[in-house]
Amino acid sequence: MDPWHRSTIRRSCLEGLVRKGLLRARTDAQEWCILGDEDHPDPPPGYIVSFAAFHERGFATPLHRFFCGLLHYYGVELQHLNPNRIQHIAAFMALCEGYLGVEPHFELWKYFFAVSLFQRREKRSKVTYSVPMGCASIRLRQSRASEYMPISLSTSNKGWHGEWFYLKNDSAAPLLAFTGRYFPATLRRWEYRPVKDEKRRLVDSSVFEAIQTLKDCGLHGVGVIGGYHVCRLMPLMARALLMYKMTPDAPSAGTVVSDDPVYAGLALSVGEIEECLREVTYCPPAMSS
Repeated sequence: MDPWHRSTIRRSCLEGLVRKGLLRARTDAQEWCILGDEDHPDPPPGYIVSFAAFHERGFATPLHRFFCGLLHYYGVELQHLNPNRIQHIAAFMALCEGYLGVEPHFELWKYFFAVSLFQRREKRSKVTYSVPMGCASIRLRQSRASEYMPISLSTSNKGWHGEWFYLKNDSAAPLLAFTGRYFPATLRRWEYRPVKDEKRRLVDSSVFEAIQTLKDCGLHGVGVIGGYHVCRLMPLMARALLMYKMTPDAPSAGTVVSDDPVYAGLALSVGEIEECLREVTYCPPAMSS
């Protein structure tokens, strides 16, 4: 991954995200902005650096307290994630709220996921070095993969780090301010698993049996991701209701990025949802007989 360079994003791209219900409309409060021709991010006070691809994968403000707490726990800034890591968190939160009927569960998260440090390796010199974005690599623990829902994310997100812009930090649940920090080594807390008592509580709650039952009924990551796009929900956004309570007759206020009819009428079409799923997930080509 290359170092920071001048953003390639245009206002029309962000306005397209607004029309799709993936980004808040810009008002006098200046919820987002694109500044001059700087080659390295230097957000104004109160702003952080975000990426178009993050908003296409379930990230939106105001922020859900689980997502905010997760990044604070790991000590990472938003740019330290990449699109697949955002997607993993969004799908996990949707699984908890929409299918298990519970708040996103931190101990369950630690049971299934760990964070490792991504570093770039120079081909010629074989030297590895830290990168300023996408370095916190959230991964499903291999020893737990069979207990989790099947989920295969995109194998290529080429160019995502070039489409950055400034997003107003949520004052109610702020993320860590942008510092441009590099990580020379993995932080110890990134690998922490649930302690013995926490794991026992998970077992006693029957959550693993519930996930297995859902898998037996066909639960798959693609369906979970497609489901919240159909409903115009952003899993990483704070919501007035848990996902499973968002029935067709439930009020939309406080559950979607915008319930303005102007934007509601321009939500993702079936074709756009299919295109989104092709971009964010990986489906291996069918084997010929």
